[in-house]
Amino acid sequence: MSEKKGLFGFFKGWAAVSEEEKAQREHAISQKTDSPVATKRPQSEITTDIELFCVSKLEELIEKTGFSGKVRTIKKEGSRLYLDIFDTGEDVSRIIGKSGATLESLQVLLRHFVIRKFQEYIYVVIDADDYRRRRVTTIKSNAIEAAKSLIEPGDSIKLGDMSSSERSVIHMLFEEDDTIMTESAGRGRSRRVILIKK
Repeated sequence: MSEKKGLFGFFKGWAAVSEEEKAQREHAISQKTDSPVATKRPQSEITTDIELFCVSKLEELIEKTGFSGKVRTIKKEGSRLYLDIFDTGEDVSRIIGKSGATLESLQVLLRHFVIRKFQEYIYVVIDADDYRRRRVTTIKSNAIEAAKSLIEPGDSIKLGDMSSSERSVIHMLFEEDDTIMTESAGRGRSRRVILIKK
């Protein structure tokens, strides 16, 4: 049985940047303006070519890691493509990663591959073993329990690691609440939701 290297073990040989990529990077830097206004890239509709490419590329990534699993499309909505990794056997927890980190990384990679191949900007959501639904249920339950521990106005508690979409779930959960307000603090991976007693 071959040793499983994990998701990023096979990227070792990809560290070198090609001349083409260097040229592309230099061109992108030369095109930057000093304007403080960020321009939003238009999101593209998911074509059949993009869908099939994403399914194939994700299966290729899974195979290169030494994991087992197949990929299917769950649905397409405008610029969003929802994919499911199934038949993973005992590899499912490693494919999901801690707090869904591997799934998030796969989403970023696929989006990058689509931009490079099609020059199209899409949003990819990858799930495995119904993880995302179970995760949302868990973080809602944890947030409600945490909120119960806040007694005095001004009391606050910082919640655990969450992706940006999960943080949005918590903000929406307490949006209409008369006793709890939410805010986000920190940057990048350190960004957290804080519950505050009103």
